[in-house]
Amino acid sequence: MYPMDMIHGQPAGNLAAMMRHLVRATELESDHEGLTPLQWSALQYLGLANGISRTVSGFAAYNATSKGTASQVIKSLVDKDLVKRVRRPRDARSAELVLTAGGQRLVEEGGDGHLATAIGALSDADRQHLEAVMTTLMGQLRAPRGRVQLGSCHDCCHLDARNGAPLCCRTGSRLDEAELTSLCAAHTPSESRRD
Repeated sequence: MYPMDMIHGQPAGNLAAMMRHLVRATELESDHEGLTPLQWSALQYLGLANGISRTVSGFAAYNATSKGTASQVIKSLVDKDLVKRVRRPRDARSAELVLTAGGQRLVEEGGDGHLATAIGALSDADRQHLEAVMTTLMGQLRAPRGRVQLGSCHDCCHLDARNGAPLCCRTGSRLDEAELTSLCAAHTPSESRRD
């Protein structure tokens, strides 16, 4: 047996396994009215994402799955009347995915699960540290693979808040208060948050 002062924390492989376990365990924690874990993930994502990210491509990037798989999942949710497609006035080729009243009810009743509750119980300092670590990890995993790095507008380099009305410079869209903290699939961390 090793003395406690010789143990300096978990090896990286153990931490990665623990992270996978936390996510997988919370995916399976309840039935969510017969939805598959992937369908439930899509509903949760659509409930948390901003308008420009509520697309099949945005969900595919979020869930690290193919657009074909994401499209099938979304179609199944449309068929169950939990999601609807809304044509965008500025781009008729693209549809925004919006939760129906039934989809919204499921998300509200299902909550964020035990993992979000546990994260919510952390001290402010621990939550901020977790956010910094997650941002760093997502940046390291995104860069060499060209993956999307999810985040929110408040720490994105595309945010222009100088004139009082927040603007996404990537899309040219005005942002309301709720969108500043919503998930975005077009997120790029600002330089001040990358280190």
